[in-house]
Amino acid sequence: MKCPKCQKESSSDIECNFCGIVFDKYQKRVQSFSNASEQHGSEESWEVLVAIEDHKYPTLTRRYVATAIDVAFILAAIILISYLFDDAGSIGVRIRVGLILFLFFMYEPLCTSQLCTLGQKIMGVRVRRYPSMERISLLMAYARIIVKGLLGILSFFTLPFSQNRRAIHDMAAKSIVIFADK
Repeated sequence: MKCPKCQKESSSDIECNFCGIVFDKYQKRVQSFSNASEQHGSEESWEVLVAIEDHKYPTLTRRYVATAIDVAFILAAIILISYLFDDAGSIGVRIRVGLILFLFFMYEPLCTSQLCTLGQKIMGVRVRRYPSMERISLLMAYARIIVKGLLGILSFFTLPFSQNRRAIHDMAAKSIVIFADK
């Protein structure tokens, strides 16, 4: 289906794979804003409002891919660490376990609160404090990852129904996932 907003061909009939708009929601907004603009004489205002509201939040697919990239990165790093410290004796085992635990418990919260994870960088998304859009604190990042880990895929079920596409772990940590600034 051709996206009415970005004009790119999307494989989904529900939402655009490129700009992330939900087609039905977009068409309803276009119709309601065009009706309002006919009454008030402004034809440009609905385009601006729809663009701001719909282009700010990444799709569920984009968020899943970012998480999958991070999981693959952590697994590759664990395999590499295990391989490098394979014949290092008892001290090597301690170093290997320490590095693996550091990766497992520090990678996502530390990267999310300070910069971004590899998956977030590749997919062009960032996690920010809601509603101020500042970076989240390390404590908020830990709260987010704990709830995300406990609920797993269930945490993402609220995404299509939430006004700002916030998952349960985003609501628990008072965070929001947005597209990165260009």
